[in-house]
Amino acid sequence: MQQTLTRHEEAGTTDDPEYEAYLLWENRKPIGYGLLHLTNHPKVGAHYWMTAGLIPEARGRGLSRLLIEYI
Repeated sequence: MQQTLTRHEEAGTTDDPEYEAYLLWENRKPIGYGLLHLTNHPKVGAHYWMTAGLIPEARGRGLSRLLIEYI
């Protein structure tokens, strides 16, 4: 099976530069996502928040690690 990760420009999500959205595809089916959000907090400065997830059928195969390492 072939996995591919696309960034938001290709995935058709937000154009906001403070966000980066990713989709993980397997055999032309979306099976996971990742989202980075850049914030600039007055006390701690700039930092990223990240969330990621996989559909239940894609779990348990090491794809979460692949997704998070790429992002």
